[in-house]
Amino acid sequence: MTLIHKIRKTWLYILFFALNFLLVSASAQTSSAVTMSKGNHLYQQAQQAEEDKQYEKALEYIEQAEILTSNNSEIYLLHAKIFSKLINNASIFSIRGYFVGMRENLEKVLQLTPNHIKAKHLLVDLYMMLPGFLGGDKERAQILADQLHKQDPIEGNIANANIHIQEESYSAAIHLLQTSIALAPQRLKIQIDLAELLSKVGENVEAMSLYLSLSGYIQNMESMDDNASQQLSIVLWEISALALQEKNYFIEAESAMTTYIKLHNSDDKKLGRGYMRLADIYLSQDKSDFAKTLLNNAKTIINNKKTIDKINNKLKSI
Repeated sequence: MTLIHKIRKTWLYILFFALNFLLVSASAQTSSAVTMSKGNHLYQQAQQAEEDKQYEKALEYIEQAEILTSNNSEIYLLHAKIFSKLINNASIFSIRGYFVGMRENLEKVLQLTPNHIKAKHLLVDLYMMLPGFLGGDKERAQILADQLHKQDPIEGNIANANIHIQEESYSAAIHLLQTSIALAPQRLKIQIDLAELLSKVGENVEAMSLYLSLSGYIQNMESMDDNASQQLSIVLWEISALALQEKNYFIEAESAMTTYIKLHNSDDKKLGRGYMRLADIYLSQDKSDFAKTLLNNAKTIINNKKTIDKINNKLKSI
C-alpha cells in the first residue's frame, strides 16, 4: 500500500468517526429537545389543572414533568404550590407528607436558582412555621432573610417582618413594614400586609384608614391589571369585615361591597359572597328588606347546599 493510499485510508476512518459522532450528537440533542418539550407540555398541563383546582391531576402532571425536565426551578415551585393547595383538604395522615414535599421542592428551587426571591420568602415562612421534625428551622429562616436583605433591603425587611410575626413581636414587624412602604410606596401588597397586621393587633382605626386609602388609590388607577384587581378585591373585603367587627364604618362598607359586587359580576361564587356580605352589613343597620333581597339573589347563583341552607336559616330569622 502506497503512502497516498495509507493517508486516504486514515482520512476515511477520521471522516467516518467524525460523521458518526455528529450523528450521535445530533440524535442526543434531538432526543433531549423532545424530552424537554414533553416536560414543558406536562408543566403547562399541571398549571392548568392547578388553576382548575384539580390538584390530584396537577400533582400527576408535575411529577411526570420533573422526571423529564429536572433542571427547571419553576417546575419545583409549582410542585410546592400544588402541595400547599392539597394541604387545605388533607387528612391528618397525609398533611405531614405535603408539608415536607413543599419544603423539599422549595429547597430544590434554591439549588437550581440560588437568588429566587419568592422561594426564599416561602421557605422563611415554612421554616418558622413547621416543627423541627418536619424541617422547621428558625436559624435557616434567619439566614435566608439575611440573604434577601443583601439582594434587596425591602425583601429583607418583609422576610424579617414575617419572622417577627411568627414570634409575635408585632411592633418590630410593623416598623419593618412601615420602613418598606416608605422605600417603595408602589408596592401595594406591603400596605395590605401592614393593614392586616394592624387589624390583628387591634389598631383598627389605623387599619381602616389604610384600607380606605388603598381602595381609593387602586380604583383611581388609569388602568387596572389582574394583580391590581385582585388586590382591590382583598381590600374591599377587609373593609367590610372590619366594619362588621367594629359595628361602624357602615357607609364605607356598603360602598366597598357594592364595588366588590361590580368587580366580580362574572364570577358567581364571589358574587354570591358579595351579596351575602352586603346583606350582613344591611342587617347590622336593621335594613332587613334590602338584606332579604340580597340573600335571595345569592341563592339563585350559589350551588353549595350548605351555603344555601345557611341563607335559608338567615332568611327565617329576619
